[in-house]
Parts: sequence; structure tokens; C-alpha cells
Amino acid sequence: MKRNSTILICVGLFFFFLVVRFPFQNLRGFIFTKIYKQTGVLIVSEDMYLTLFGWPGVGLRNVTATLPPQILGDELEIAAHKITIRVGVGSLLPPSLSYSIYVGGMKKGGDLFIKLSRLEMKGQQLVSLSSYFDADGVHLEQLGFGSGPSDTLTGVATGDGSFTIDFTDLSKTSGSLRLSIEKLRSPGANLQGIVIPPIRFGTLQAKLGGKAGSMEISKLEWGGGESDMQGSLTGDLRLGRDIYQSFLNLTALKLKMTDKFRDDPNSATIVSTLNSVDNRTPGTYALKWTQGIDKIAQNFLYALPEKLN
Repeated sequence: MKRNSTILICVGLFFFFLVVRFPFQNLRGFIFTKIYKQTGVLIVSEDMYLTLFGWPGVGLRNVTATLPPQILGDELEIAAHKITIRVGVGSLLPPSLSYSIYVGGMKKGGDLFIKLSRLEMKGQQLVSLSSYFDADGVHLEQLGFGSGPSDTLTGVATGDGSFTIDFTDLSKTSGSLRLSIEKLRSPGANLQGIVIPPIRFGTLQAKLGGKAGSMEISKLEWGGGESDMQGSLTGDLRLGRDIYQSFLNLTALKLKMTDKFRDDPNSATIVSTLNSVDNRTPGTYALKWTQGIDKIAQNFLYALPEKLN
């Protein structure tokens, strides 16, 4: 019996050190080529290693991932000191896997954790999932939200959220979000002829949540510092089976522009549009907006907010 236990211990130690000392970095080329062929995502890293704490996974050190245009509409490069990818148990009943990715020490600042579980696929189409994210000091410009490198969404975001989404019926969506963004600046946009210049919002604080497709905006405030406008918003979004069957109900949208922003020629279109709705006090607006998303998408000019009495 003692001899058998000794053999088992030796075999166990052999496999333990085999896993720990296995040169995973030598597999980088093979794995990255497979990922590129399947997704179009190009990955380059200095090192690849196994992580054993918590659920097992693979770690990458000093890594750069380039996402192709078909994923986000434009090519995006994300660089970080460390990326850890893990696979674990998402739920026991029904049984499902969870997938998580931790991006630490992003090139322009911040850490980001994303976890996906209860993924249901129908062929190549994603049907439903549960998700969780946690962002700490993430500089938004490196995520590529905008029309190009010189005109993108900027700011420093910290927050967390979790959502369960059924893409075949969005009215089953539930979840919550808490978010704080410092030095938020939006890129310019053209909403069916309404030209909106880049806007500095200052600090934004947001909190929303709900279930059964009714997402309440309990807090959304922005302003302060060198912001172009300050404001607040309350209301809710009632999701239908798809986004175009959804309904936006903003009970109070309040805006106050700085004189400099209001008098800027680049702001003329948006100022004129808001004045056509509420011209009681120049640069200050109190609005409400109850409208179907389909109406807003079809013709924004005929689905404008109304004056709040």
C-alpha cells in the first residue's frame, strides 16, 4: 500500500510540474494563428503562461490585440500589460460554462474585467447571455467609440454592471449599471441633419437598473469643471421584443449651456433645434421625451422632445 501511494504521489508531482513548467509560449504562434483565422483578431504578446489560481486559464504578458473593422465598424487596437482569459462553470442547472477576460494595465490607463456566462447559441447567432463587467479608471479613447482617432469619445470611466439579455426578446432583459466618468467628451455627430459638435460634459454619474425589460434611469447627472453644459435626466426605457419596438420615456431632461458653447457657430444647429422646443430662457432647457425608438430612428426631426411645463 505504501509503495502504491508513493507511485501515485510521484505521478501527481510529475504532471503538476509538467503543467507548471510546460513552455506554453512556444504555442503562441499556433494559437494566435487559429484565433486570427476564426475571428480576424490579430494578437501579439511577449509571453504566454498558464494560470492556476481560481479557474484555470491562460495569461498573456505585454499583449496587443487588433480587432478587425467587422467587429466594431472600425479597426481597433487594444494594448495592455496583462490579459488573463479563463473558462469556468457558469451554472449547474442548466449546466453552462463561463468565460472571463481580465485586461490589466491598459496602455492608456485602466483595468477592465468582463465575464460572460449562460451563453446560448443558435448556429452562428447569439441567442442569450448573462454578463458582468467591472471597469477601473479606463480611458475611453482606447476603446474606439467615435468616427476616428481624432474624433472619439474620451473620458476616464469607473463602474460596474450586470445584465441578462435575451436577444430574441429584449423585453426579458434585466440588470443594473453604476458608472462614473471623469472629463467626458463626446465626438461630433449628425442626427439626420441636426449637427451636434463635440461636447465636454465634465463629470457624469449614472445609475440604472430594472427587470422584465423596464430599465429605470434613477440617476443621470453631468457637469462641473470645464464642461460645455450641465444637466440631469430621469425616466425609463421600456424594451420591446427588439430595439425598434422599445419605448423611451424621459420624464425630465434639464440642460444648461455655457454662453461660450451656446454662441459658438458650430453649436448653431443644436441650439436652434432646442430653442424651437423651449425658448423660455436662452441656453436653459427643461424637456420631456416620450417616444417610440422606431419613430426616433425613422425621422429624428419629427420625434423631438417636448417642453416640460
